[in-house]
Amino acid sequence: MSLNKVLITGSSGGLGNYLAKYFSKKGHDLLIHGRNEEKLKSTQEEIKRNGVKVQYIVADLNKNNDINLLCEKAKQEKIKILINNAGIPCPNLSFEDITNDIINSMV
Repeated sequence: MSLNKVLITGSSGGLGNYLAKYFSKKGHDLLIHGRNEEKLKSTQEEIKRNGVKVQYIVADLNKNNDINLLCEKAKQEKIKILINNAGIPCPNLSFEDITNDIINSMV
């Protein structure tokens, strides 16, 4: 019996990628998300070796249509756990230079 299915946004690299691998080792089926299909496919192949089911979805969370597609896929897959890890970097910005617009686009 599989454990609850997990959706991890931002799974194509960094912390999201690590969490996807971690949850797969714990026996959770996964829906992984990112913008880079090549990296998602590579992660999917690695996770499959842990004996769990894993699907991926390519979506840009700055686009409402992509958000809706991800939500529909999460409903179809009966996702029980969401790890909302997707984000955007703020390279070369000091804290005082981060505007409300930048913060809103991150959220």
